[in-house]
Amino acid sequence: MTRLAVLVTGRAGFVGGHTCKALAKVGDLPVVCDDLSNGVQDALRYFNAAGVDPDGELGENHRPETPPIPLVLQAAHGKRPDIAMFGADYDTPDETCIRDYVHVSDLAEAHALALYAPRGDGEGLAANLGTGRGCSVREVIDTVGRVTGRPVAIRWAIHC
Repeated sequence: MTRLAVLVTGRAGFVGGHTCKALAKVGDLPVVCDDLSNGVQDALRYFNAAGVDPDGELGENHRPETPPIPLVLQAAHGKRPDIAMFGADYDTPDETCIRDYVHVSDLAEAHALALYAPRGDGEGLAANLGTGRGCSVREVIDTVGRVTGRPVAIRWAIHC
């Protein structure tokens, strides 16, 4: 298999860092470009990469913290009084948004493997990297409360 030099934009970001690690693991050379800004969150706004690096080599530093799982965990452990819930009018069983959470290492590995996927028709590769099993925001909050034994207070918020 021919190894590649791969341009990764956003190396300092959460997904970019994990993608570089996955590329290097398969023998490719990540070439990075990053302006060290926060990036454009809308680019992956419905993709919920979550989790930590199993080797402990990479981490996150959100300022302010915005991903839902860390916020819920902070509320469960008393580091914030509650979790702000935006939207209770979705067409779902509990009326909150359903998201498909994917571990960041799995997402990064998929990026690296996609470089070698056959593309016979020249159209490129479209791949659904989700699990197909979404969880509502309310389910995440309730699960954290149940697992930690510390119910999480919800503050219903209006997004302006």
